[in-house]
Amino acid sequence: MIGGGASGDVGGFIASTVLRGVDYIQIPTTLLAHDSSIGGKTAINSAHGKNLIGTFYRPQAVIYDLSFLKTLPQEELRSGFGEIFKHALLDGEDTVHSLMSKTPKTSS
Repeated sequence: MIGGGASGDVGGFIASTVLRGVDYIQIPTTLLAHDSSIGGKTAINSAHGKNLIGTFYRPQAVIYDLSFLKTLPQEELRSGFGEIFKHALLDGEDTVHSLMSKTPKTSS
């Protein structure tokens, strides 16, 4: 399965329910999908809310091709970096400083 978070969720959900668990490989194309593809949460939206129909089903493998990230618009990269920064905050001040020291400064 190649794609971002939404396609990964739908594909993983289908894989988990077809024949009670078909093996699949995830190839994430966004920063957010890089994070979500390893967790195994697969869900789809319904009329009653977001991600209410789903399963936990991990892919057989996750393949990261970083060249996909070069195709993303700045807004998508910032969104993904926000998730990375959140995890750094949860880990502590040292992790935040380490992340910030390795992050190139860009103009908005």
